[in-house]
Amino acid sequence: MILFAAYKSYRSLKKNTNKGVWFKFWIVRALYLPIEAILDHFFYKYTFYPDFRVLVLAFLVFAQGAAQIWDGFLEENIEKGLKLAEKKYAEFKKKSTQTSS
Repeated sequence: MILFAAYKSYRSLKKNTNKGVWFKFWIVRALYLPIEAILDHFFYKYTFYPDFRVLVLAFLVFAQGAAQIWDGFLEENIEKGLKLAEKKYAEFKKKSTQTSS
C-alpha cells in the first residue's frame, strides 16, 4: 500500500512541473517505512532508538533531508528501476495475449 502511494506520488511529480518538497518527503518516507519496520524489530529495546527515529523524521522534514536524498540518489535509481519494470510488464502482457489467442 505504501509503495503504491509512493509510485503514484512519483508519477505525479514527474508529470507536474512543481517539484515540491512534500512529494519528495512522502516518497522518501514511504520507502523508509519498511526499513524502519525492520529496525524496530531489532532495536525496540534500546532507549536511544525512539529518539533516533524522531531525529530521522526531523531531518527529513526540517533540514529538507528528503529533498537531498531524492535529488542525490533516489530519483535516478527509481527511474531506472521503473523503466525496467515497465519493460518487463509490457513483455509479460504481450506474451500473455499471445498465449491466450
